Amino acid sequence: MQEQNNDANTIKIDLSEIKDLDLKELVRNIQVFPLETNDSCLIAQNHTVQIRNSGIYITNRMKEVLKFDKEGKFLQSTLPFRGQGPNEYIIAYSSYVDKEDNLGIYEGYIPRIQEYTKDLNFYQSVKMEIPNTRNPQQFRTYAKLNDSTYLVKDYKDIHFYSVAEEKVVKTIHYEFPDLLSIMTHVQLIDYDGKFHYTHTYSCDTLYYVDEMEMCLKPELIFDFGGQSFNINDLPLDMSAEYYLNFLFETDKIVVRDKINLPDRKYCFFLQGKNSYISCTKENRTTIYKQNEKNQLPPPDAIIDNKFYRLVWPDKVEEYIYMELVDKETSDRIGKISEYDNPVLICYELN
Repeated sequence: MQEQNNDANTIKIDLSEIKDLDLKELVRNIQVFPLETNDSCLIAQNHTVQIRNSGIYITNRMKEVLKFDKEGKFLQSTLPFRGQGPNEYIIAYSSYVDKEDNLGIYEGYIPRIQEYTKDLNFYQSVKMEIPNTRNPQQFRTYAKLNDSTYLVKDYKDIHFYSVAEEKVVKTIHYEFPDLLSIMTHVQLIDYDGKFHYTHTYSCDTLYYVDEMEMCLKPELIFDFGGQSFNINDLPLDMSAEYYLNFLFETDKIVVRDKINLPDRKYCFFLQGKNSYISCTKENRTTIYKQNEKNQLPPPDAIIDNKFYRLVWPDKVEEYIYMELVDKETSDRIGKISEYDNPVLICYELN
């Protein structure tokens, strides 16, 4: 791991004391919201999800963005905007929803971002030309930091793009070698008023985006006493299968996710075939071993004191602890079909 900023909070993880997870210790209740299923909103396997106050946004098969409300009711698709007109888009490689709930759809071949309001009315077109890197453009994901600056995340690089200058003004790559992960989540997760680079298998540090200085700064460090995996120890240019097998066979700690909430800190990590969560609250850290009956997955989105995770119907029971659901939620679960759209699970934290 690279040298860290002293301003970052460090949490030492002692693996000598591990307890089996009882989900009631971390979660107050669980709610389930099946996404409506009809011919106008069928979701494919290759999709991404973003959750905002105005609803749930699914980028679907690179052809559209579907919007559902928080209860799972289908509201609208961007498909009517698909075309070659000035207010339309041809293909949706990736998308983002900004702090005002405006939707941006990235088109790699043009290149530009087409922006729509939260009601999915056309707003503006933004030229967005990023220099070619080693990776295909479809691996790129975007976030709108403010009206003048966009964040562009490649598979291994992070670019800061200036709208006024119409160019990349800064690229982060060699400055953060431990960010060059083999596996990364497709979104930068934002919560607590900041964007976080959280889903990185290769490092134990949670970084946040400093919008003014256009850089990543360490916010939270998990110290495993030298037992954690470092991607820089791996040989380069091996197959994806090789890297995946290594991650599950190594006896080192493999960090999946790091989360820094105002009153508690979480770390999701693996060691061999086992999955763990550490929770730090009031300067006390407890480490839990997950099991088939008690699981808390890394969230797809964080809003206030709630984790959200989108799962397919056949996986719902793996992530539901029935003692934490009410009758209404239980009834919803009983009506879910294996052929339905994915299901949004909400974990309200203790």
